[in-house]
Formats: sequence, structure tokens, C-alpha cells
Amino acid sequence: MRHGERRAPSAAERSFLAFDSPRTAQHFGVVCRFEPSGSPEGFARRLVDRLRAAGPVVAPFTSRPRRGVLPARTGGWETTPDAAVDRGHHVRLTRPGGTPADAVARVHSTPLDPARPLWEAHVIPGGREVVLLFKVHHALTDGHGFLARLDRMLGERRDDEGGGPPWVFADPAPAGPAPRPPPLWRAGPLAARTLVDAVRGGPVPYGVPATLLNGSIGPERLVESRVLPLAAVRGVASATGATVNEVYLAVLGGALRSYLLDHAALPRFDLTAGVPVSLRATGDTAAANTFTMTVMGLGTAVADPVARLDAVRAGSGAAKGALARLPRPVLARLAAVVTGPLAAAHAVGAGHLLPRPPYSVVASNVRGPDGPRYLLGERLRSLHGAGSLCHGTGLFAAAVSADDRFEVCLTAAANLVPDLRGLADAVPAEFDALAAAAVA
Repeated sequence: MRHGERRAPSAAERSFLAFDSPRTAQHFGVVCRFEPSGSPEGFARRLVDRLRAAGPVVAPFTSRPRRGVLPARTGGWETTPDAAVDRGHHVRLTRPGGTPADAVARVHSTPLDPARPLWEAHVIPGGREVVLLFKVHHALTDGHGFLARLDRMLGERRDDEGGGPPWVFADPAPAGPAPRPPPLWRAGPLAARTLVDAVRGGPVPYGVPATLLNGSIGPERLVESRVLPLAAVRGVASATGATVNEVYLAVLGGALRSYLLDHAALPRFDLTAGVPVSLRATGDTAAANTFTMTVMGLGTAVADPVARLDAVRAGSGAAKGALARLPRPVLARLAAVVTGPLAAAHAVGAGHLLPRPPYSVVASNVRGPDGPRYLLGERLRSLHGAGSLCHGTGLFAAAVSADDRFEVCLTAAANLVPDLRGLADAVPAEFDALAAAAVA
């Protein structure tokens, strides 16, 4: 594409650009941790050299907001050609100033430079480990699309060099112009009514009063991850007839219940999660955001872990049944129904004034690589994701299953959840309680 070439943003891109502000930066993070067998410093420098040498950079990783301003609500995109992409800016050797985990939180708290394409890669050595942190604006891609590219970068064996980094893989050429979902009013009265029923069939968006997790957020982010054994998570799902995602939501609900009880702030009603639902066909690795949103209960009002899982299963089943009845064009519009008022408030700079959030927290679950993965001969030891936040929702829980691990990463606004470590510690504790009760 030519330097400065412009294109209009899609509806999903426009939404993420509208949400953006210095306090509500809309990038997500993907965190890869390695424990090099040799010098961590040497591995880090080799990794930086490899990433900087890779190219060319292709769309959408050449996109920057028109006029170099965020939020880019109407300006759309301009293209930076590969030769003008500053590798030294986008790929950095970052010193932790503490632990690598501290550096991840610090880097994740800093907005991307809107005068440049909206992504960075930070190589962070510290102690015996090296962390590779990808930082990508959500308007460029979603978690599924990015992890598909990341898997192409990694090798399946120690001597497998793998491919290039995520920004070198072009999307497959489309067979024709991408179809745009029709406006809801053109989808027909039955489809429109089905959409309303889908939203009303579960927890009602904006129907939950705010808790201490909700409110106006500041710019600082805290990031904590915890690892559950994937085989054990699947074992609990099998023993209870649940899905892995339902087990995850029930564990998250138990952790939130424990945390809020400790702060004498547990409401009588269930907290809810905004849950992204992928709309990708099998094998679709395109970068474009391809998901919708629904709202599910977390069972926080239920003390018994198995009963909580039963409550989550019932709500999840109802939500999935409602989604299955929606025509595809209408399904693509569901996210706008769920988050529309929130996006509109942010677009006019009033997101912090919205009296109620659409949901209590966000909870995503993305499948990562199956089996071991390697980079420059070193095994990937950990893979997790850090989420983006907006006013009203100060906590994002992101689960990634990879190899033998089910990793839950919590991203929080520091002004709303200053003791995130305690909430993160409750995740494995609640899973152990559920596993013990489920097999008793």
C-alpha cells in the first residue's frame, strides 16, 4: 500500500477507537515467558535481533490513526509502508526495573503512540527468565487472530525455527468484498425480536449496580496471572458435564465472591461477565475482529462451588441456545446492542458518567497452541493475555489454554482493585475447592 493511503475503519475498529483515551487505552497484551538454558541476556538480545530483522511489516500492522490522534472516532486509518516502520521503536529491549512481571504491568499501563502503527514488542530479561510482551491495539486484531499468528512464529520442536513474528503474515486474499452486516432494522422483525430475546434471555446488560470493581478508571494497570493444570480443568468439566469455559466462569465467580467478602462488599445479586464469543469459521486466521458479545452470570451469590457451577451452566446453556437461534447477520450486531450505550458514552468523553456498567467484569477464553512450542531453541513456559479496560469495568479476566496449562490473567485498574494479587490468588484456591467437591 502507498504511504499515507487511507481506509475507513470497520464497525468493530471504530468501536475500539472510540473507547480509546489516555485512561482507557484499548491495547491488549500477549505475554510469552521463557527460561533460557543459557544466558538470559544473550537469549534476549538474539530475540530482539531476530524480531527487528523480520519483515516486511504487512497490514493491519502498518495502520495508524489518521492525523496521529487517539481517540480516532471519525478519521479512519493511514498506512505506514514497511520501509518507514521504525523497528527500534516497535521492538524494544526493556529493562524490568523490578521483576519482569512488574515491567509487564508498567508497559501495559502506557498507551501506544498514535503517530505510529499501533503495536509494540518488548523483550524483558530478568533473573533466569525472559518475557516477550506483545502490545497490540484491539482495533487491529482480536485475541484469536493474534494467537493464530503467534503460533506460526513458534516451532513445534526445539530445532524448529518456526516462522516470522505476527506482523509479517498477510491475511489471505478475500474472494470478494467483505459483506457488511445489514442494519438491524433491515434484518426483519423476526430476527430483530430474536436479538432482543437473546439479550433478555440472560442477565440484562446495564442491569447490575456497580460494585467496587466498577467506576471511573485511572491509567495505571495491574496484571497478575495464575496457572491451572489444563488436564485437571478438563477433568472437572468431564465429571460435571460442564464445558471448560463454564468451569472457568464458575471459578472466576468463586474468586470474585471470596474477594468481595474479604472487603465486605459482596452484593446479594450475581455479578455478570461480558463474554466475547468468536464468530470465526474453523481455520480462519484473519486479523480482523471477528466476535460478538453476550452477558453471563458468574454465580457469585452461591456459596457452594458445585451449585455455583450448576448455576453458571444453566445460564451458559440459555445464552448459547439464544445465540444459536440468531441469523448470522443479526448475530454480528449483538455486540453493538450489548456495548452500544457504553461506546457512545466513551465517544463523547462521558464514559465515566455512565451510572451502571453493561456487566461487572469481562471474561475471555482463547485457545492457544496445542503441545509444546519453542522459540530460538527455548521452550515456551507460559502464555497469557492482558486485557483492555474502559470506564465502568475495572477488571478483565483472560484465560488462555496452551500446552498443559490453563492460564488466567487478571488485568485491573489500580485505582479500583489495588490489591489484585489477593484476587488472583483466589483463582487456584477456588478451582481446588471446586475440583475437590466435584469428585467427592
